[in-house]
Amino acid sequence: MAVTIRAGIGAARRRARALLCGVVAVAAIGALGGCPADDPGGGGDAADAVTDTATAEDGGADTVIDTADAADTGAVDSEEPDAADTVEVDTVTLPGFALTCGVDGDCESPCGDGRCVDGRCRYAAPASGCVVPLDIAEAPDRAECVAAGSASPAVACLRCDPQIVAEGYTGLLLARDFDDGQLGLTVEKLADTPATWAVSARRASSAGGLSLHFGQPQGGYGVGARAAARATTAPIAVPAGATPTLAFEVWLDTEETPGFDLMTVAVDRGGDAEPVVLWTSDELGGTTHGEFLPVTLDLQGVAVDGMQILFEFDTFDGIINDFEGAYVDTLRVTSGCCGGEADCFDANPCTLDRCEAGACSHEEVAGCCLDARDCDDGDACTKDACSAVGGQCSATPIAGCCHAQADCDDGDPCTEDSCPGDGGTCRHQPLCCEQDLDCTPGVACMAGACVGGQCRYTVACCEADGECDDGDACTADRCGEGGVCAHDFTAGPGCCRPDVLTERFDAGTPAGWTFDAAVANIGWHVQASGEARSGTSTLYYGHPALFYYDTGGRNQGSATSQSVRLPNAVEVFLTLSALLDVETAADRDLVRIDAVVGNTVVPLFSKADLAVGAWQTVTKDVSFFAGQVVRFRVSFDSVDGLRNSTKGVFIDDLRVWSSCRPRPCETSPSCTSPAPCITGQCVQGGCVYGGGC
Repeated sequence: MAVTIRAGIGAARRRARALLCGVVAVAAIGALGGCPADDPGGGGDAADAVTDTATAEDGGADTVIDTADAADTGAVDSEEPDAADTVEVDTVTLPGFALTCGVDGDCESPCGDGRCVDGRCRYAAPASGCVVPLDIAEAPDRAECVAAGSASPAVACLRCDPQIVAEGYTGLLLARDFDDGQLGLTVEKLADTPATWAVSARRASSAGGLSLHFGQPQGGYGVGARAAARATTAPIAVPAGATPTLAFEVWLDTEETPGFDLMTVAVDRGGDAEPVVLWTSDELGGTTHGEFLPVTLDLQGVAVDGMQILFEFDTFDGIINDFEGAYVDTLRVTSGCCGGEADCFDANPCTLDRCEAGACSHEEVAGCCLDARDCDDGDACTKDACSAVGGQCSATPIAGCCHAQADCDDGDPCTEDSCPGDGGTCRHQPLCCEQDLDCTPGVACMAGACVGGQCRYTVACCEADGECDDGDACTADRCGEGGVCAHDFTAGPGCCRPDVLTERFDAGTPAGWTFDAAVANIGWHVQASGEARSGTSTLYYGHPALFYYDTGGRNQGSATSQSVRLPNAVEVFLTLSALLDVETAADRDLVRIDAVVGNTVVPLFSKADLAVGAWQTVTKDVSFFAGQVVRFRVSFDSVDGLRNSTKGVFIDDLRVWSSCRPRPCETSPSCTSPAPCITGQCVQGGCVYGGGC
């Protein structure tokens, strides 16, 4: 806007120059040719009438008009007055519009209306353009409006996108937190069911509490049929010189069977080419264990101008779908160029995102972890864990684990200590003994015998049953699996051994045991665990790696021992240790131990007999099964899908043993059998059982 000054000659002209220097200040200096520090002819004219007018036009450019009346009474000028004398001063224009304000109304701009916050105008998307501050020393706190899509004159791959950032240029090519409640993506159902992609308030990692969810509005995607849908972004402009990256946070509760209930992220490059798959949920095993985890994908070599990002979920079938689904939040596509650290967001709490010289860098935070896979310390004798997403690693020593023989010295002269290898479990082979059972070596192809109070061990491998005769009439000798002699107790007349069956589960799954099929990897397993009551492993119900039993619904299963014949006419007991990390409610998360003879099932222990939260050793008299072939079955039933995130059930040190003496009695009622197919009576002070199941 032009600034025009009209005044009388002489002092009036000097007053005009001084007034303009005071009002227009530095911005007008160039137009006026400089303002003198002292005016030698500065005689004042008190009667002069001076009017200053400032108007905001062209987005806030200032205009100043100074008028002096040459006919002032009593004026003394060094020049002869001339009412027609005027001076034309050069045009002075302040660029852009002001960012300083007193009220919201001061923040009207060609980009859109802003708000006055602490004396400064602030602008938020959407708007018709971006508010870009001017870097001009003579015009501080002023800005201009640039059109959407305009590139930064300083960094070519920064651009104006008011839908992402209203103030300044940005290196973000896409930014969606879904907190405005708008989907912002195009959804295509691939199966005609209620399960699809939609904005959800159920879970979120962003501050606004909303995210993108695959499932039904009320939660999961178990619809009794295949469920599938695809969500696609709008085309993304990729500027020249960009090194784009895709980042998002994901929460998964899906079937963990590889290839099913699969979330896929791909790039559609346009044309007839198939989308390029970048990532699938199989990389996380189908679950994030109740946490949002970051995913960062390099798009270099894949990205093209106008590309689209696809988020697809497909169950591929209608079974094992009772899960909550997938959530996506803090979705970003960055160009690699930046005007600030916000342009470098990679969703990873374990990196420091920096903007240096217009380019992004991501420095790893020492010791930070996303899950236990980030915490491998290379020590086979520690259990590695991550405290939380973005937390710290920890390593807990595994009891009994060894690197070498020196780690296994137990200070007992009656044991031979050894370590089978790095990460193995210490062995303490008995040397002192009272009977042959004290000399069980626990090593294939070895047999032990007690000779003069000292264990003697011999190689016991075989090729035929005849090589395995131990001279004991109470055993059936055979050459077993792997060429190892086996001596099965026959429980014939007069035969009894105290140790009928011992399962400590440290040598893997015992021969002859059967397990119901696991669902989503949750079921019964023989599992190495720091929770073991003895040794290193237990019989465990739950997930073998994650140590919980949450499938999103009811789950149940049984583990059944091999068949064993119990000795006849003597008392026999079942002893086991149990740790229940389950709900305390009596009608949920049920545990049972049964004896199975033929088709007859006899309950031995229920949840009511077992403590929750601590190891407990229990014993049951099973003498009524003397002489019978028995299997022992351990069962679990969650009953529902709620509160199943604790560890589950651990069983250890299961033993069937006998005193090799008759069960004492005084009267026949004390020999009652809980199995209807077996009867008992007291004969000469000992229980005798008959019948069979």
